[in-house]
Amino acid sequence: MQPTSTQNDAPSPFAVCPEHPERASIAPCERCGRFLCEACLASRVPPLCTACETRTRDPLGMLAQPFSPGASLRNGWRLFSHTFPQLVPIALLMGIPSGLISHAIDSNGASRLFDVTIGLISIGAYLALMVGVAEGTPSSVGSALKEGVHVWPRLFAARFRSGLWILLFTLLLIVPGIMKALSLAVATEAAYRERQSDALENSIQLTTGRRWELFGLSVVYYFIFLAVVLVIGLMTNTLAGLHANAAPLASIVIDTSVRLAEAFTCGVMLAAFYGLKRSQGQGLEPLPASSARS
Repeated sequence: MQPTSTQNDAPSPFAVCPEHPERASIAPCERCGRFLCEACLASRVPPLCTACETRTRDPLGMLAQPFSPGASLRNGWRLFSHTFPQLVPIALLMGIPSGLISHAIDSNGASRLFDVTIGLISIGAYLALMVGVAEGTPSSVGSALKEGVHVWPRLFAARFRSGLWILLFTLLLIVPGIMKALSLAVATEAAYRERQSDALENSIQLTTGRRWELFGLSVVYYFIFLAVVLVIGLMTNTLAGLHANAAPLASIVIDTSVRLAEAFTCGVMLAAFYGLKRSQGQGLEPLPASSARS
């Protein structure tokens, strides 16, 4: 006797979800082509499955890594190397006027004033590029600079407040000043990435229980920073000594090199920020709608 066929045995005229065969697919995953039902659709714009959304939003696989000094250095280097072609023109854009000012006035104070005001735009631009690479929303140089201008007031406020607190604690004793600096180590990154919360409070919360590790991380990346700047400084000063007319160029090269080394430290501390968020079990705020992407 032949088994009686039922309506459920008939092949569906519609694509079905492989995870839930009883449900019709409403869209294919844009990345892998897998059919998705309502329950499996992780993102509608573009339509992505859960696995592909994770890969798309974390292409370097660093957002899921807990904090450690070694991981921060590795991931900071990855962010720096992935964005290096875009970092160079931004460093040059700020390095040329700052280098010429430093050469013409022969004053570190004038160059420092430029750094904490107009030059802070480059920090916002570096972070825009690196956040874009880390979170799957890459930026162009132009959009990163626009974002740097947009976020300048928030970064300036965070750095000014951090510097003031560190100075006040340092006036008490050196050690409290160091500990305060470590507690505010990721205030700039928090100011850029999470604009719905207070950057200093965010940094203090994230760094609790991790400050000695951050101290070790700071020692390592500052050593790298100083070594690179020292080598380039010696080379350019030697060139300037051989050719008197090369002095302005030497100032520009040194200043630009310092800015690129600063971009590396931005990458390290952004990686540390991501790691601290993961270690604390905190999710990231949605990317600001104002962020310019290309």
